[in-house]
Amino acid sequence: MPLTAYSVHLVSLVVLAGPGGWIADNRVWVASAVVLLVDCTAWSALKGRGPLGRVTAWAARRAGQAVPAAGPGPAPRSAVR
Repeated sequence: MPLTAYSVHLVSLVVLAGPGGWIADNRVWVASAVVLLVDCTAWSALKGRGPLGRVTAWAARRAGQAVPAAGPGPAPRSAVR
């Protein structure tokens, strides 16, 4: 959920302030924090991982399956005569 919350927070601020913009009103920051806190808590309680966390976990599992298992390596030097 942290990755999704962070991404949503950044996108929402860019939408509200524009690229490179600045929001001086503290009410926007408080509202953003409250909405994220409530939404993230509810999502975590109901579904567990956030959407971007699920995608990241899926990609990591797929990448782990693509690597072949290591077979027996070369014999140690002490065993070779």
